[in-house]
Amino acid sequence: PGFHKVGPSGRRKAPRRLDAGSWQYFIRGQNAKAAEGDFKVQRMRSVRLQAHDRALKRFRFTEALDASLAGGRPEVISAVIDEISAHGALGKALAGRDATALQPVLRYVMKHIGNP
Repeated sequence: PGFHKVGPSGRRKAPRRLDAGSWQYFIRGQNAKAAEGDFKVQRMRSVRLQAHDRALKRFRFTEALDASLAGGRPEVISAVIDEISAHGALGKALAGRDATALQPVLRYVMKHIGNP
């Protein structure tokens, strides 16, 4: 289509074929609008992980427990405690806490001991 580059020998080069080695190959069709009967695929937005999930993903059990206790939802706190105990790290998550750091844990346990 129209413009041809001139090579070092003075001959005109044929335009480059549209293949995976060119930039135009990857941007083709991005400006095209969908026709009336076309099916449009919606992009899925990635779900942002909560603070306790991010900490569990990094095996930071103390941070995960603190984040779930800060959230205050009993089902989340219970799930985090179950996950930490499944890893065998409940003692590690509770170790090194002073009295003020243990208060939220004990408050949760006292309030929900009858409803596991």
